Amino acid sequence: MTETITDIKDGHYTLGKAYLNNKQYAEAITHFQKVLNIDADFIDAHCGYFIDAHCGLCRAYLAQNDTENAETAILKARQLAPNATEVLSLCDALKETYYHTGITCYNEERYREAVNCFQKTMTFDATYIAAYHAQALSYFGLHELAEAKKAAQAALRIDPTYAPVLSFLKTIEPSLPEPEPPTTLPVVADETDAPLPSHGRENPSQASQEIDPEDTEVSLDKEMQRALVFLNNRQYLQAEAALKKIINANPNDVEPHYHLAQTYMEIAALSDAQRQLDITLRMHPTYAPALQLQNAITVLKKRANNHQRNKKIRKILLPLAMLAIAGVIAFRAGVFSSFLPQKIPPKLSIEMTLEDPKNKNGIIDAGENVRLKLIITNAGSAVKNLSVRMLPKTIGGLRYQLPKTTFSVRKNGFQIRRIPITADKQVRTRNVNIKIQVLEINEILATRDFQLQIKGK
Repeated sequence: MTETITDIKDGHYTLGKAYLNNKQYAEAITHFQKVLNIDADFIDAHCGYFIDAHCGLCRAYLAQNDTENAETAILKARQLAPNATEVLSLCDALKETYYHTGITCYNEERYREAVNCFQKTMTFDATYIAAYHAQALSYFGLHELAEAKKAAQAALRIDPTYAPVLSFLKTIEPSLPEPEPPTTLPVVADETDAPLPSHGRENPSQASQEIDPEDTEVSLDKEMQRALVFLNNRQYLQAEAALKKIINANPNDVEPHYHLAQTYMEIAALSDAQRQLDITLRMHPTYAPALQLQNAITVLKKRANNHQRNKKIRKILLPLAMLAIAGVIAFRAGVFSSFLPQKIPPKLSIEMTLEDPKNKNGIIDAGENVRLKLIITNAGSAVKNLSVRMLPKTIGGLRYQLPKTTFSVRKNGFQIRRIPITADKQVRTRNVNIKIQVLEINEILATRDFQLQIKGK
């Protein structure tokens, strides 16, 4: 047995390390495997060599992008020495490899592969909260909302204040069913599995199959939920793609046109926003959210036109800049101070609309979750450290959550803030007058009155 120990020390193990350092990974794998092909009694007596051999094997496989065999090797090493520095380092490397592979799969819409990669990530670090969040988004891409909710809730068990997951849950919670066993989840076919066009020849067996309208309606409803998650997470390109997909399938539905107008407004594509809003109002001239959005777009378009006009004026005046060089000394002496424009204070205004995704009637129904959307515009100088206050502070039968973080509004800019409101199931019918205030520290810069219409059961 002494000769065998010498062989391991000076033979296969040493050669395996040498080949690994020289990036000859196939040869390194061969020698590390020979180190591991020793009887169990010898492993017990010389555990350290086997830990090192498994780690070397893991490094060689990782260098060849063979994550599956690398995982097998490092898990065996972790069984022998769970707290060894090199073992922990390689576990971290595999964790990050699986996580970034999952992100790549998610961005390429290979959601099932992404789910599996994030699950592998959690094998190495059960507290990797970003992996749970990414897995929730991947399940959402598969329309498996119950599983998405489970993954998000698992993340909150690690950190109950994790903002990205809280935002995701707030968006999908009102429309999510109670979690069901995975066997009852709908099967979503990949688009690449769809039959190819017949080019004029229709397969009789395919011709006899009719699409169930209810299935189409459910699919579009899930796509709308997906679009709203993207919109609320400020993933505007993804929101645009999802909403266009819904419109292509059902061009006569008001809601996707309205939300597409919202999306364009958020990215300051005002012409596209107006075009979608015009379609919305042609289909539903009294649609309250669209009318509110029209007011906001009108204000922003006026400011954009003013900006363009000012830009042209500056372009005309640019050649005159050389004249200012001759007056530098006089300028510093204050000769021209009386001609300079004075700094104007912030000039804020508030536009409000009630986002009612369930009933779309502009009324807070018993047990319903809605959001009060605030569009805060600034016609004056830029202002920072703004906060929102709602009066009265308490409303019987309603619960609301004001934004906790301060925000700023640049000159001629705007900000959007939302106040989630939940009505108790036993709330009584009435109208409540509220006052929304925007404050800079303790100074009120803007106030707007609004009436909440509440309908009990």
